[in-house]
Amino acid sequence: MKFQGMDKATAKRIGEIAGEAMSSALAQHGVTVSRKGGTFDPAAGTLGIRFTFSVEGAANPDEHAFAKYQPRVFPRWNLGDEFTSNSVGYRLSGYRPRATKRPFLGTRVSDGKVFVFGFDAIERNLGTRDGAPIKRAIRGNAKISSDISDILSFIEN
Repeated sequence: MKFQGMDKATAKRIGEIAGEAMSSALAQHGVTVSRKGGTFDPAAGTLGIRFTFSVEGAANPDEHAFAKYQPRVFPRWNLGDEFTSNSVGYRLSGYRPRATKRPFLGTRVSDGKVFVFGFDAIERNLGTRDGAPIKRAIRGNAKISSDISDILSFIEN
């Protein structure tokens, strides 16, 4: 059967035919095929085909990233370390290196829901990433006030 034009129903049918053909060929390798997205007009178009696979027993991508970056970036923390935030218990469960503000994943102990945390939240609960003491920054007027009191105490002595 040759297609004379492209419309939504025809695009859907082509996606089904391609998916069935690829699924049967790749099923023995543990790969699943699904259709996602694409564009078409009456003369030409593209269909999005997605191949999904996973290796049995392999860690999920967030756990894999944690294991990859842990020795260099945060050697003192381990997957499964427990901490509390706002009086709620969490378990460190992953790392997303492309997330700049909150790259850590923490699973709530009570129900298993996953939340994101930044370096500062993890450091407050598990200590610094390299074992050094946490340095608290003195901001703005508090620093000036501290400096003035140091000068006054020096003058008095």
